[in-house]
Amino acid sequence: MTMLHESVDLGSGRRLPGGILAQALPLPDGWENGIGFLGTGCQEPQIELPCVVTDRTEIRPGEGVFFEPIFVQQSSACSTLSKLGHTDIAADRLESTTEWALGRLLATGFTTTNPALADADLISASAEAVDAMSCLEQAIADVGFGADAVIHVPFRAAAYLRQQYLIDDLGRSPTGIPVIISPGYPVTEDDEVSLWATGPVFAAVTDAYPLVDGVTGLPPMKWRQNTDAAYQQRMALAVFDPCLNLTVTFPVPVCTGGS
Repeated sequence: MTMLHESVDLGSGRRLPGGILAQALPLPDGWENGIGFLGTGCQEPQIELPCVVTDRTEIRPGEGVFFEPIFVQQSSACSTLSKLGHTDIAADRLESTTEWALGRLLATGFTTTNPALADADLISASAEAVDAMSCLEQAIADVGFGADAVIHVPFRAAAYLRQQYLIDDLGRSPTGIPVIISPGYPVTEDDEVSLWATGPVFAAVTDAYPLVDGVTGLPPMKWRQNTDAAYQQRMALAVFDPCLNLTVTFPVPVCTGGS
């Protein structure tokens, strides 16, 4: 298990402006083995008058939590007669969808036991976007005692927040909190969206690499089905400091299809 104690450069991966890989802090070396968090933030400070002697009680770290990484895979296949560059197609698909996979990992945990946005405490079901952002930012202050925070926004909510100037051109909220907008954050209701707030977010991905046949060292080929296939894979991990995990909702019109 690797603890968060240093900073290194992020691995490769397409950076979606305002997304997780663009906004997150880097993970330390060894993150592929998982990341452990100790509860060191979001602790109310002790405030004393000058020159007053008190019996202080040391604040111990909270219970640790563990985040494990995932594998993200894409593929491409066609007839062996096509002579298409399936390795490159699979790699392009992987680059394009890694951001979505990281968003889903943060939001739901996928099949891991990682802490997730789905576990957030509901602060307010607001009537509109401004109220939702106002309630969320105040809850961050009340629960976090000034600790660093990040606000998470699904694509569906971004237009409403931009319209109300609740996200500026630097990707920050009215109080200056960084905002991550990811296609992987889900919208579960047709007429309602959620915003989330957590502690700082850290993320990393490995370089993409092809999956090959263990004997031939070549991409798998199914001669009987006349199929040429290629697979590309990478490890990925996105984590957040779980001392904050809050959510608010606000209503939106239902999207309607064309005629």
